Amino acid sequence: ARWSNIHQALRRFKVPTYLRKIVAEYLSNRALIYNTNNGPKVHNISAG
Repeated sequence: ARWSNIHQALRRFKVPTYLRKIVAEYLSNRALIYNTNNGPKVHNISAG
């Protein structure tokens, strides 16, 4: 799921702000780091 959709659903279900902030922080600045023959690569993640 797109993380923006998750945030929207949390607001729609009236999840308390402090819990939405925890989820937002958990989902922010996520990256997949993997090795290749040319060295490590980084791919930013915004869904999953």
